[in-house]
Amino acid sequence: MTLELRHVSFSYHGGTTGKAAPVLVDLCFQMHISDAVGIVGPSGAGKSTFLQVLAGLEKPGEGVVLFEGKDVHRDRSAYERLRRQLGIVFQFPENQLFEATVAEDVAFGPRNQGLSHETVRTRVRTALSAVGLPPDVFLGRGIEQLSQGEKRRVAIAGVLAMEPQILLLDEPTAGLDPGGQRTFVTFLRDYHRRQKRGLVIASHDLDFLVQVVDRIYVMDAGRWKANVPLQQIETLPADSLPIRLPRVVRLRQRLAELGIRLPTHVFHPQAFLHALEQIPKL
Repeated sequence: MTLELRHVSFSYHGGTTGKAAPVLVDLCFQMHISDAVGIVGPSGAGKSTFLQVLAGLEKPGEGVVLFEGKDVHRDRSAYERLRRQLGIVFQFPENQLFEATVAEDVAFGPRNQGLSHETVRTRVRTALSAVGLPPDVFLGRGIEQLSQGEKRRVAIAGVLAMEPQILLLDEPTAGLDPGGQRTFVTFLRDYHRRQKRGLVIASHDLDFLVQVVDRIYVMDAGRWKANVPLQQIETLPADSLPIRLPRVVRLRQRLAELGIRLPTHVFHPQAFLHALEQIPKL
């Protein structure tokens, strides 16, 4: 199964002039249902709008959104199949919390999927653990007792608990401390690589993305600036991109200038440190 954009442009209308403000410009994009893709770019690049169009929540002004080859805005059955397969976590997901307790809010989605009580319970605990919230501590907490960062984690867990085939995430590491980020990276890698589920993650944090995804799209002003497999990210001309290359890449490049060469497929910090330890007399 594939999810695809063909020559999609999108504009928001309004303002004092009433003129259209272009947000996405002639974008083409294609992913298989088990791919892991990172969308990176500065604030205002159009990343959030791209995710909403990809999810079928916004209709493009030009171009089409295709799921399994069908236009989701013309074929109702294609749209419904997409919505069943896809879960999206918005940039400020904590605004969507509406149940009284953490347990009730995270359980809402899987419970409405008609799952058994035991399955719902397992999914809720797994999802909370994935975002760094110990279930035994947080299950009984009231939503109003949570910090803003904890609310964000609960909202993400509510989507994870439904186990969508394709997961769309908008700036998911915002509000996560370093330990929470490491736990989340481990979960996402397992979600993609072991469970064979798809990821589309929009973020300004390229250091986070390279630990999870297999392909990077670079966006600026609503257009693609680059589109490469992760292993080719070092070929991107750093001086022409709207973002900095990941720290591990910049360090590897600096070490190469000193005559120390490391594998170019290593991006996770722990794996990078392990590769350093294998160098004799370093």
